[in-house]
Amino acid sequence: MLLHFVDQAPTSLGDLERTPQGGYRAPATLARVGVMPYLADVMRAQGIDVPAHIPKGGIVNIYTPAETLLAAAESLRQTECPVTDGHPKELLTPKTYKAAVCGTVLGQTVEFDGTFLKGTLTLQDETLIGKVERKTSREVSMGYRADTVFESGTFDGTPYHARRDTLLYNHSAVLPRGRSGAQVCLALDSMEIPTEEVQTVKLKIKGVEHDADKAQAAIDALE
Repeated sequence: MLLHFVDQAPTSLGDLERTPQGGYRAPATLARVGVMPYLADVMRAQGIDVPAHIPKGGIVNIYTPAETLLAAAESLRQTECPVTDGHPKELLTPKTYKAAVCGTVLGQTVEFDGTFLKGTLTLQDETLIGKVERKTSREVSMGYRADTVFESGTFDGTPYHARRDTLLYNHSAVLPRGRSGAQVCLALDSMEIPTEEVQTVKLKIKGVEHDADKAQAAIDALE
């Protein structure tokens, strides 16, 4: 079953290096071997046949094995992956490419160490560069299609309900800091990627609740 995904357990950009063109290069971890959680209700709403034993409001754990990421690394080396400012509303196509692309995952830098898939991103878009310099956008999340097979198993003590056989990376999104760490990925079977569901974290300061994202943005601005 070929599904569409956006990762909501992002990693952070590494140290920035200026390019001769005035942009940046930065290393990043793109993916890892392991089990990631997805919302069963969202998957069912998209027409995906989630096993009946997973209840309404439950979680579908999907396992990405090493051999899948090894093959994905080979693919990325041959076809460089575009970098975008946040996730586009739909996966990139030739029609939307020009307006959305802000840089590239350099194919020659992609490597897989048996656990982590890594590569170096170039950032060439002025708006995205500004966000990165202000440290308001520093996280990386991949958008991709995956051939997903529902089967039960366990990896490193964590049970899973499905396994990814192939990964076809579409883009690498640079995201606002702290916006996606608490989210569960959306799994889609159409070209449309709706707005991600966000678990809003509240901070209580002197008895008054504040949105944690807004508080962090204010702190970043002061820094």
